[in-house]
Amino acid sequence: LVVGMSLFARTLDTRRLFSPAHPEQGHRRLARLHWQQGDVNQASREFSRALTCNPQDKDAYLGLASMWVKQGKWHDALAIYRRYLEQASSQEEQDVIKRVVAETYGQMADLALEKGQVADAVMLYTRATAFDSSVVSGQMLLGLMLLDRGDVEPASEALQQTSRLPLLGPHQQRLALAQRTLQAAKERADQLARVEELKTHLQETLSQLAAAAQDVPAVQ
Repeated sequence: LVVGMSLFARTLDTRRLFSPAHPEQGHRRLARLHWQQGDVNQASREFSRALTCNPQDKDAYLGLASMWVKQGKWHDALAIYRRYLEQASSQEEQDVIKRVVAETYGQMADLALEKGQVADAVMLYTRATAFDSSVVSGQMLLGLMLLDRGDVEPASEALQQTSRLPLLGPHQQRLALAQRTLQAAKERADQLARVEELKTHLQETLSQLAAAAQDVPAVQ
């Protein structure tokens, strides 16, 4: 399919996509074609050209926001989504944009969690649930909050309870990510405990050597 779309793009007479009255529509069609081919950068450029032709083109703005999410330009994308959330013409449209905003925050949180930035992940998941509570399990969010506080065992229990829930694909992936983060935290805690144990043992050994040195008769 991708090969066919690529061949179609190379042989397409792009002039046929454009209407003199509404050239932005042609740019949007080209943008979606590049999007289907996986060329996010070219799709972004075409959406931008559509906006140059018509700065009020909502579909072009929302398409550009989708490309920015894929490029990691999270805050730029969210600014567009919030703008159109306020201007939504129906409850259905508002609900769709809310889900997109929530999932965008969810992806940002996933990335933070992959980096071990638990506090940032908690903040971003919490923002996501403000727009759509189904983005992340409340039990999993509780587990991450406990982990951020350093309460490793209660966090582990919360995530174990989450694993017993009937989770869909995205939730399973997020739970797996949270569990890997928990395991890394446990390993760090174990390493710190071993270091503290070694320090204690070393201090005891030094104290014993100091005491033994005092018992050695002074050489006349």
